[in-house]
Amino acid sequence: MEKSNKKPFFTATFRKSEIEKYIEKDFSERLNFIFIGSLVVGKRPMLAIQIIEALHNQGQKVFLNIFGDGVLSEELQNYIKANKLEKIITCHGNQPN
Repeated sequence: MEKSNKKPFFTATFRKSEIEKYIEKDFSERLNFIFIGSLVVGKRPMLAIQIIEALHNQGQKVFLNIFGDGVLSEELQNYIKANKLEKIITCHGNQPN
């Protein structure tokens, strides 16, 4: 028996009456983002910070709140400070439920 690299997939079909109209969104106001989780490599908090930094550098109004703690906490804080991102990123640490 020969193995196939073909994978089944599902394609949705809709009636015209079921299709919702696309609503134009206004992104001129500040976009708020949130990261919640352990500050560990597997959760990729640095990627979240760098995405916010890139958007900011492109002229987008953005803000990131980070909630959590972990082994990367100090490294992330140092990166935020070194790149002068304190006005667009705030680390809150762990918070009670």
